[in-house]
Amino acid sequence: MFVPYHSPNRTFSPATSCLHTQGSPNSPLLYDRYSSQHRPDSNVYFKSNEPAHSSCFPEQSNIVRQRSHFSKANQSPKKAQDISHKIDYLDGSTYYGETKNQMRHGKGTLYSSENHLIYIGEWKEDKYHGLGILNKGNIRYKGYFEDGLVSGEAIEETKTFKFYGFFKKGKRNGPGSLLSRNHLTQGIWKDNLLQELC
Repeated sequence: MFVPYHSPNRTFSPATSCLHTQGSPNSPLLYDRYSSQHRPDSNVYFKSNEPAHSSCFPEQSNIVRQRSHFSKANQSPKKAQDISHKIDYLDGSTYYGETKNQMRHGKGTLYSSENHLIYIGEWKEDKYHGLGILNKGNIRYKGYFEDGLVSGEAIEETKTFKFYGFFKKGKRNGPGSLLSRNHLTQGIWKDNLLQELC
């Protein structure tokens, strides 16, 4: 029998929003704006043979519905996207947020089995899509995502460097600034490689 991973009820903050400053290398600026709240009467349980975040890089996981509990508000098709759910995965990760057609869709948060933040932000059809923050290994991405990959204006940071610039399909593409060990490199990137200095 499938036994879902349980975690305490909690309110989540921050999610992110983005302000743009024209021509600034540290654009976008991210700040706290909205929050997602888990409601105990609204739970969805899924089981999957793959990690919950695997569908976002770029293969899609096969998520099998095991058992679900919906709040009364979910009975109306017009309100289906606005309902907060909790989804527990076999790998121990947990999603809190909005769903549509049994997929992560809208604003939501994904935690690892160790309760570390994987992603917080906007989702579309089970993939990161819109404004968000992604922790992938020792790299953190803050900015825009499309079809599960960082795309558009974003910040990529580790303990040793920060990159401010543009991405396309998960790779640095376009103008950007790389700050590493107090050294600033500004240039044009293509597929993660520096093409020319500015």
